[in-house]
Amino acid sequence: MVLLSTVDAHTVPTPDQPLFVFAGFKASEHLHLFRITDAQGETDIKELDSLLKKHLTLAPEISPDSKKHFLNAVETAIKSFDTTVFTKVVLSRRATYPAKGITYVSTFAELSRRYPDAMVFLMYSPETGCWLGATPERLLYGENKEVHSMSLAGTRLTIDPTPWAEKELEEQKIVTDYIEEVFSSAYHAISIKKNGPYEIVAGPVKHLRTDISGTLLVMPHWLQLALQLHPTPAVLGSHHAKAMEFIKKYEGYDRSYYTGFFGFWNFDSADFYVNLRSMQIFDDQVILYAGAGITAGSDAESEWRETELKMQTLLSVLV
Repeated sequence: MVLLSTVDAHTVPTPDQPLFVFAGFKASEHLHLFRITDAQGETDIKELDSLLKKHLTLAPEISPDSKKHFLNAVETAIKSFDTTVFTKVVLSRRATYPAKGITYVSTFAELSRRYPDAMVFLMYSPETGCWLGATPERLLYGENKEVHSMSLAGTRLTIDPTPWAEKELEEQKIVTDYIEEVFSSAYHAISIKKNGPYEIVAGPVKHLRTDISGTLLVMPHWLQLALQLHPTPAVLGSHHAKAMEFIKKYEGYDRSYYTGFFGFWNFDSADFYVNLRSMQIFDDQVILYAGAGITAGSDAESEWRETELKMQTLLSVLV
């Protein structure tokens, strides 16, 4: 457990002082930098629930997104795609769950036990509120001139033995091509290597993943490069402007920090994760989030079921 203090937006890390970054889906509106002020041992974590309770506020009044609303948005997206530029959009939804009786330290521990390959996180600040989750996706990591990312797109039941469909393979390729293009154009990568796509399991669902690595001419400004990557088509869509416009018009709510990114920014390295498989914690309830990548080959009912399965990652461990 680390304790953080807010710093100026123009602060940069030094060799002996890394920073923690927490960015929203729209990083231009929500971007916070924190300095580590203290690191505490495991015994101190036991007091975290009572500490959080002192700061948690009541949840805002929201109308949980209905199935009908989500299905209509998916159908509208399918009709809106063209054959060249706008070929994918990621639509998300949220659901509420009573917070009474939940112990967040125990939930964090259970998530860590069940998903050892995920980044399990529990974060709070007055600026961002409290977030808990187990994300399988890294946005950017590396050291010196070596940069790494991943495209994580395409979802189905873990127990599904059938081959991946063309729709899922295309969805994956869109993200991979985008990351490769950013590495090439932003810092003129000397070489780019790809590994994948291959399957990874994330609880009740599995995904297609491709690892993308590059060697740059110079060490990047790590936060700047992360902001050039974010949001990738894995959380937005195939054409930034069109996908963002569609989400704003049809998704029906502000994602806030969901599908943003967080992590440590060091002097010569960084490690940033995408805020997925997560929920926002309030005193009286939690708000769970999940999304699905929509392409021309999508089926609205299947995409709804995908979001239900992703929410089960968290619902199944709330204790």
